[in-house]
Amino acid sequence: MIDNSENYNRELIQKVKEDKKCQYINLRGNKGIAFALNLAVKRSIKDDYEWLLTMDQDSFFTGNNLNILKSYIETERPDYVKVVCPAFEDEKIKTRQYVYEMITSGSIMDTNFCEKIGGFDNKLFIDEVDHDYCVRVILAGGKVIKLFEAKLTHFLGNQTLHKGIISYNYPPIRYYYIVRNYLYFYKKYKKYPKLEPVIKLQLPRIRNYIVSVWNETDRFKKYLYMLMGFVDFLTGRMGKFGWFRRKS
Repeated sequence: MIDNSENYNRELIQKVKEDKKCQYINLRGNKGIAFALNLAVKRSIKDDYEWLLTMDQDSFFTGNNLNILKSYIETERPDYVKVVCPAFEDEKIKTRQYVYEMITSGSIMDTNFCEKIGGFDNKLFIDEVDHDYCVRVILAGGKVIKLFEAKLTHFLGNQTLHKGIISYNYPPIRYYYIVRNYLYFYKKYKKYPKLEPVIKLQLPRIRNYIVSVWNETDRFKKYLYMLMGFVDFLTGRMGKFGWFRRKS
């Protein structure tokens, strides 16, 4: 377990330390998802693990779903598949598909290939870290496959619905990263024709967030953080949020 949080959860940490199958690594503050993932990859390679399962705190597998992913890697996977990921519970597609996007949580990745292509982009800190890695796998000649028969239970924000518009009710700082990193991603990869299926989604997604935030509490503060994200994109300020206010 890599503890990338700002707050010290003594009870949880004690439970982890008591489990002999777990290793606890305290980063002593939030270094970003990309940093934590890169550390996990390095430690996995050091301990001779060829594959790494990454999970978020808001996701979990039930039943045999994780075993489906493991079985595919052990018995079916062609060499060019470098990431295997599950589907969300509400996705009804029946066939397996090569995809341009995956989420970190629930995905199993080839650790040596990850190191070969430079790991995860620390500039992003959070948001788009997984999507950025996914397209770099593709550009490096690998593929990412989604097994729709394997389901992951995952929660995306505190969703509410207002007049047919979904709002995620993220904290203001999250919208800063969404705007900045989506634009960064768009600029970084728009020159690659093979990535068009995912690139064309980026700007409409930002527009949808702008619309949906109107129905959320603290909307003007969230719009301010979106604006700061836009400004930081224009000026090339990446990494951890570093304006005069560091807390959302």
